[in-house]
Amino acid sequence: DFQIHNALVAAGLAISTGTSVDKALAALEKLKGAPGRLDLVGTTAAGAPVYVDYAHKPDALENVLASVRPFTTSRVVVVFGCGGDRDRGKRPIMGEIASR
Repeated sequence: DFQIHNALVAAGLAISTGTSVDKALAALEKLKGAPGRLDLVGTTAAGAPVYVDYAHKPDALENVLASVRPFTTSRVVVVFGCGGDRDRGKRPIMGEIASR
């Protein structure tokens, strides 16, 4: 939802400054996501989509899961890591988020 809201605000600003609605909507159709942000990288043998997202904070993981859940009729399988000697305190928080 966050990215959708950003795109709609951008289109609205463009339209309010004189860009035609058709041109603003055409520009939205050409948008590409940021690399590493909810990238569809393939499907499983059963046809389930496989995404990669470099969410490295609890709120980012929560947002990406909230984004994909409406598009599934089954469970969401989450594989994530918190490598290195970074903030170890967020690991249990992210594990709890992934388990929901």
